[in-house]
Amino acid sequence: MPISTTSRDKWKEVFTLYKAGHNLPFISNKTSVKLRTTQHLVEHFKEMGEGSALASLPMFSRPRKTTLKTHVLISRQVAKEPRLTAQEIKEKKPQLLEHVSVRSVQDILHNDLGHKCYCACKKPLLTALQKKRVKFCKKYLVWRKK
Repeated sequence: MPISTTSRDKWKEVFTLYKAGHNLPFISNKTSVKLRTTQHLVEHFKEMGEGSALASLPMFSRPRKTTLKTHVLISRQVAKEPRLTAQEIKEKKPQLLEHVSVRSVQDILHNDLGHKCYCACKKPLLTALQKKRVKFCKKYLVWRKK
């Protein structure tokens, strides 16, 4: 199952229903939040209190290796030359993308900048009969009244 996040509004709804004296399965069904998540939220509410439970928790994630300036430069390069690969972009800006992998450059292009990878459609080859028909059609393309 995919992991889903519970919004702060859902948190408030769970807390108000819990304060109103409803049991956990009822709260889970009413808010459409999983039972185990509801249990965790109620435990958190009991430990911290209402004000602290809704406060934003500190984030301890790793900082990004690229900045907004880097994204703008990559975007300009791709706008100038749309056929550039991620490897070529990394090689053109070695100082800027020194500690960034090629896969990260691909992710920046695809997820952050919205540049999707495209491949030209293959044109089907014409058979001899189709070529003959095209020749006939071109011959009689313009009809003239006599």
